[in-house]
Amino acid sequence: TVCGCVEGNDGKKLQGVVVSDGVNCTATDAEGMYYLKASKDASYITVSTPSNYSAPVEKALPIYYKWLDAFEPQEDGRYIGVDFKLNKIDNPECFTIFLSADPQPRGRSAGYDNIGYHSLDCVDDLMRDQRETAAIISADRPVYGIVLGDVCHNDAGLFPGYVESARNNGFPSYYVIGNHDHDLRVAG
Repeated sequence: TVCGCVEGNDGKKLQGVVVSDGVNCTATDAEGMYYLKASKDASYITVSTPSNYSAPVEKALPIYYKWLDAFEPQEDGRYIGVDFKLNKIDNPECFTIFLSADPQPRGRSAGYDNIGYHSLDCVDDLMRDQRETAAIISADRPVYGIVLGDVCHNDAGLFPGYVESARNNGFPSYYVIGNHDHDLRVAG
């Protein structure tokens, strides 16, 4: 069992927030508490974000998850204190989203193949374009990015470089895994 509390940075305990281990789900009670009977193979816990809150951001990545190995299990195997603190949003209906899909950069030394994949340099260009556009159209609202899969082409080791480029944008990006991102040869 994993338990914890979900609250806003305004101190409000958040009821009805869905918490999951990727297999099983539960929702927080009136005191913001959740109790999740997690899968035996669970390695992380995620939290959904209500419409008037957002996940905290570290290095351009929204942190809506907690790795279980960062917590010491109790003698009976329970994890307690797996808490989440979300950031209150003043005007949740006003935001800008940048959607991108299938960037699939290869390493800078990979060259081209018959489809012509580009290196991480194309990601730098994409991020610069997003950053410049966000500055023009989104001065008065938050900006979020969503990358719809295949973030890196068959090399999960490129993801840190991708995130480093995205970090300069000043807004968080959420990532959906694609078939080229599911590289079991890379740890973590």
